[in-house]
Amino acid sequence: MPISINNLYHQFKIRKAMRRIVFFISAILSFSVLGQTLHKTEIMNTVKRVADHVVMNTTYLYYDKGKGVLIDDLQKYGYNSNIVPQNGYNDWKYWNGVIQIGFNRLGEETGDAKYQRYTQKTLSSSSRIMPT
Repeated sequence: MPISINNLYHQFKIRKAMRRIVFFISAILSFSVLGQTLHKTEIMNTVKRVADHVVMNTTYLYYDKGKGVLIDDLQKYGYNSNIVPQNGYNDWKYWNGVIQIGFNRLGEETGDAKYQRYTQKTLSSSSRIMPT
């Protein structure tokens, strides 16, 4: 099956974003980068910027590889083995679970419920692609 350039590009963008997230989480844990002490507000602002980027770029769309159709509602379309998430943030992999844990913690730390809502929506969306 041919691999589309668009799909490769999206996977590259997702991996790049994941590397940024790992970097910023490492910065949070160390509270020091290159000998320069960071303040909690600086760290939180950076983490929230990255998290907001993830929230903004998660599409919750799916793609039918067999028919070449973009799907916005799996309930109406139905499930088949050719359906894949259109966006890597929706693809249920290990790192996406780690992001969900981080988003829940970020919501607790900031008091901003949008991060927990993101986790709930992502889990709900991911569970719809799983055949019963």
